[in-house]
Amino acid sequence: MKKKLLSIILSIMVAVTFMPLGTGIAFAADGEGSDVNLEQPVAQFDSASKVDGIKVAGYTYNSVKLAWNEVDQADGYKIYRATKKKGKYKLIKTVTSTEFNDTGNKYLSKYRYYKIRAYGTVDGNTVLGAYSAIFRAKPAIPAVTGVKTSGGSGKVTISWNKLAGAKKYRVYRATSKDGKYSRVKITTGTSFTNTVTTGTRYYYKVRAYRGKRKGGYSTVVEGMANPAAPTGVTAVQEGNGISVSWTGVTAASSYEVYRSESAKGEYTYVGTSESTGFADTEGLENGKTYFYKVKALALVNGSTQAGAFSSNEGPNREAVINTARSYKGIKEKSTKHKDIVNTFNSEGNGKIGYGDPWCAAFVSAIEIKTGNSSLVPLYSYCPTMLDKFMSKTYNRSYKPRMADVVFFDWNKNDVPDHVGFVDNYNSSTGKVTTI
Repeated sequence: MKKKLLSIILSIMVAVTFMPLGTGIAFAADGEGSDVNLEQPVAQFDSASKVDGIKVAGYTYNSVKLAWNEVDQADGYKIYRATKKKGKYKLIKTVTSTEFNDTGNKYLSKYRYYKIRAYGTVDGNTVLGAYSAIFRAKPAIPAVTGVKTSGGSGKVTISWNKLAGAKKYRVYRATSKDGKYSRVKITTGTSFTNTVTTGTRYYYKVRAYRGKRKGGYSTVVEGMANPAAPTGVTAVQEGNGISVSWTGVTAASSYEVYRSESAKGEYTYVGTSESTGFADTEGLENGKTYFYKVKALALVNGSTQAGAFSSNEGPNREAVINTARSYKGIKEKSTKHKDIVNTFNSEGNGKIGYGDPWCAAFVSAIEIKTGNSSLVPLYSYCPTMLDKFMSKTYNRSYKPRMADVVFFDWNKNDVPDHVGFVDNYNSSTGKVTTI
């Protein structure tokens, strides 16, 4: 009897190890261990959830794109649409994202009404959430994109991207970004060239239309005609370089300077200046004559817009006199003399030989070499050259300037006997030094 009782007592004795309650609690019974994991409850969709934050995320002339805030634990969303706010709503689409592009609303003039509800899973079953507030939307014409400008001589060209559904575009212009805009063009195309005042900055925006329906304005872009060509370009030797200067151009931000060894030769870029002067000191050779062109640059919409080169048709007095000086002291039938004759014969009026009088041919040849042939009558006979000059202008009060053409009347019979260049004029003494 005692043995049986002991056996019963032993069979009901267990060893218990205490541990705080929590995930991963382990119990040991009868000397053998076993692990028990207590998992957190699985989050489930709340059927009371309601879609909010509905907005129009985009549109075209025949579609509306809706977007909304995400609902926790939602598997997707059902979109309902009606033609009237209190009308019958029909399920038109089920989506898993938080946006929907309604291409079924194709009427610019008509609103459609929308309700959206989320759906999710509860205990393995699909459950619908609450309806959202009613939201109305309709297609619209978007703003024009890709508007840009490019400059030309006295004009600005505006262009933009083609917009689906647009029937025409209206272009508006102002002279300040926040100023009053006036319509300057209605077009069915995607570009327009506007005649403008050179040196004035303009601001443009574009709007699309479809019938009476109009889209939003495009972003504003700046436009300007190309800067005018600089004028009054002069080049004077100073120290070990050549000082180039010119008259400033309206709206120019800087200028590029180019150099050549002949008036009609190839011009090479030598530098940029933000003022109206430039000191050229690199790559010059003693005894050589150099020619210069300048063009203005302007910043428009953050990009550089270049104007035309200055003209080399005007008299470059420094180049003329330096070239004339380089021929001082040459003899007839020398290499340089023959060069003078050959140059005259290439463009002058008439032909001369190496033994003919050549003073007028010399003047003509220098003007040809320095790019001024359009300004000077190119003749080898002094009386003819003077007659042609006097047919251009006549001014007894004129004061001589360096590189002017000067005629000599040694016999005082009003018939010129010789011709050359003014090398220097002393206004205080009235003395003229010539070549």
